[in-house]
Amino acid sequence: MRTGGPLTRLAATIDAPTDHAPPRAEELRRHFGAVEDALIDTVAEGQRDGGITAPGDARTLARQVLSTYYGPRVLARVQKDRQALLAVADSALAAL
Repeated sequence: MRTGGPLTRLAATIDAPTDHAPPRAEELRRHFGAVEDALIDTVAEGQRDGGITAPGDARTLARQVLSTYYGPRVLARVQKDRQALLAVADSALAAL
C-alpha cells in the first residue's frame, strides 16, 4: 500500500540510501555522469569562445542546465501547459 502523495514518494526516492542500489541504478548513475561530463565540456567551450557569458564555473552551469532539462520532464507529467514548460527552458538558456 502506497502512502503519501507523489512528491512524498519522490522525496523518499531521492533521499533513499544508494549503498545497496540495484544494478540499474548504477547504470543510470553512469549515464547521468556521462551526460553531465559532456555538458560540462560544452559549457566550458562556450565560456572560452564567448558564447556563454554567465558567471560561474562550467560544472555548476552544466548542472543548472541539467536540472532545467530534467525538471520539466517530470513536470510535464502533470503540467499540461506546454508554453509554461517552454518558458522554463527559455529562461534557463537566457541565463547563460
